[in-house]
Amino acid sequence: MREIKKDIRSTADYKRGRTNNDKKKRSDNDFSNPKYKYSVEFQKRVGIRRAELEKLTGDDLVIDESGHFCVRVKCGKGGKKQLQRILPQDYEFVRTYFEGKQANERIFGANELNNRQSYHTLRAMNAQRCYKYYLEVISTEEGRENLI
Repeated sequence: MREIKKDIRSTADYKRGRTNNDKKKRSDNDFSNPKYKYSVEFQKRVGIRRAELEKLTGDDLVIDESGHFCVRVKCGKGGKKQLQRILPQDYEFVRTYFEGKQANERIFGANELNNRQSYHTLRAMNAQRCYKYYLEVISTEEGRENLI
């Protein structure tokens, strides 16, 4: 092992997960680009993975056993099924994406998600919004009782 020469690595050299990697900023990696507004605004409120977004169909907006609106993920990471709960203030906005869609009709076309957007960043932003919302809810006794 002493005879094998290895390069010294530094975390500054890592490229994955960085937004620009010291390159020119790309327009298809910009959340403010109006071309991608449709998918970005949805993802800010739902927060699911890119592959899960691609598979969403018109019948994937459901109400769970507690009466909350959820987006159904039929085949998520590792083949898991889940219901992604939507915050009450986002119900109407998310519902507009599903209105008028047939049960097997995709919510997003292939062209809408064919970009370099960091949907994982939007997923993290959504998680932070949810944490803050539920922290406010559980801070009151009435909120804790109604949370279920």
